[in-house]
Amino acid sequence: QTMSRYSKWSSSFWTQAGKLEAYPLKGQGISDQDLLDLADFLNARFLADCRYELRLAKSAPLTLFELNLGNNKFGDKGICTLVDALLTHRVQLRKLWLHSNHISSNGGCAVARFIKGSPGAVEELHLSHNYLGRAAVRELLVAAAHRPEYPLPASVHRGRRPLWLRVEHNPVCTDLSPQMVAEADWRLAEIRTELGFQPKGVRGPMICVVPWCAGGCNTGGCKHTHTHGPVVHLPYFWDRGSDSRERTSYKASGSWKGRPWSTEAHKQEWAPRGQVAIGSNRAVF
Repeated sequence: QTMSRYSKWSSSFWTQAGKLEAYPLKGQGISDQDLLDLADFLNARFLADCRYELRLAKSAPLTLFELNLGNNKFGDKGICTLVDALLTHRVQLRKLWLHSNHISSNGGCAVARFIKGSPGAVEELHLSHNYLGRAAVRELLVAAAHRPEYPLPASVHRGRRPLWLRVEHNPVCTDLSPQMVAEADWRLAEIRTELGFQPKGVRGPMICVVPWCAGGCNTGGCKHTHTHGPVVHLPYFWDRGSDSRERTSYKASGSWKGRPWSTEAHKQEWAPRGQVAIGSNRAVF
């Protein structure tokens, strides 16, 4: 029975050219129970055997370039268990697709643990079309702030690269105002200063909200890069609501152009951290 549970996974993962590889598992109807079985498979012997085959020390990262689990049926229970397995075996993922599932607060916080505790920085994390609220996205942003690697090195003349964090089409998109995101920016800078990643008084953005018509920002780089940031790209955060009429109105107003700071109005909306109202009645990110 155990072998039959593992058989579907043994053909999905293999080693090649010094790293772990995985077939795309998008749209396979994968449930929480399936992810529990996958975690058992990884924990049982597979990852230990991969490490032996690749002649990796126990403390060395086991690199998996990408894992695509998008458009499936799992939620918090499955993703929490899988994250535990990946962290236990020091699996380093560069790109992780978890979009279009049933992930909510606990699952989002588990993914934040992976961002913070992974042996290497995640480059892309796709969590759109789930059930993430403000608390889970806050944990994701704070986890990124704890990684000294961000922004990552340049990708061929495109500038440095923040974490590409897709969380559009989640409840958080209607729950976070620009003022709250500006406060989040301030807090991320505060965290990185306390950790010694940057000096006090850095005024460049820590968060870059990428519009649908990005005008330069993409997975390869950010047009707003400075010495210490941004740490996170939030692509399409407010641009792609579920109501197409809302999107049309938003675009007609000009609000989609060149966030965060291309117009005077948005310079106020995304005021430098020193101008954000921080006090007992703060916006409450």
